Amino acid sequence: MFSEVIAIVELKISGEYEQSISIEKNNKIKIIDYKTFLNFYKYFYLKKDLFIQNKEVTKKDCIIIDVTSINALIKQMEYSKGTLMYDYISLVYGEMPLDEKQTFYSEYLKQVEILKEKLEINSEIITEDNIDKVILQNIEVDINFDNIFNTFNKILNKVMKDNINKNYIIFYNSKILNIELENDNYYLFDINQFLDIKDYNLLITEDINEFDESSLISYIENLWPLAYEENEISFLVEHYFKYLIYLDNVNIANDKLYLVGLIIKKNYKLDQKITCTNPNLSNIIKSFIDTI
Repeated sequence: MFSEVIAIVELKISGEYEQSISIEKNNKIKIIDYKTFLNFYKYFYLKKDLFIQNKEVTKKDCIIIDVTSINALIKQMEYSKGTLMYDYISLVYGEMPLDEKQTFYSEYLKQVEILKEKLEINSEIITEDNIDKVILQNIEVDINFDNIFNTFNKILNKVMKDNINKNYIIFYNSKILNIELENDNYYLFDINQFLDIKDYNLLITEDINEFDESSLISYIENLWPLAYEENEISFLVEHYFKYLIYLDNVNIANDKLYLVGLIIKKNYKLDQKITCTNPNLSNIIKSFIDTI
């Protein structure tokens, strides 16, 4: 893969929904609210009201590729207009010397003449005068499923290199496919929901949030009203994101985990009802909860 540089750029959404967030070249998205994610994705899909570094994302200078599912990956590997495979084959064919193309075209015209003689009708057969159409509109490509992941990366890099002045925005799922890029004209959005929480830099709840686990832990530690052991807050945060953040109704017996949940809920506007089932909740925690 292209050597990664953590370059932070601004992504701005305008129109009915206004927000600016910082993104990286390689983004990892933790999705809690899929309705908000759909709204976020919509701006890329429509290529409308979306700006990166104050430059509008348009169909002219930006290519969106979605390989977030097996089906989406297979669709990109099919030979039909608008797919990565079509762009790749068109590119490779375009690089062939004209004399090699002309050899085939001459044979094509000979076949048409032979057919015309055999028809024995007083009608003209109109031949295709665009040599590229003769080839590109009359081939089929079988998908090599055994090597589909490597093939995808190979043709993606070839197409991206040839279109170096365009930005490629790629939504993918690293649980299915690893993207290995050789060029720098890209922004990646990984929607794998099974990563460690520390790997994510975007968190989608009711809002689209920039996210950094270490900053969240530091924030909670600065607020924390009780003594805590080394890495204890980190453990509680990771536990909450792994097991509890998707639940509508959260019942928690551990008073410290309960407190972490309340802070996370408030900070990221989670639509959750969090209840502490511990009847012996300390007065310190009760007083602190009143402040948040």
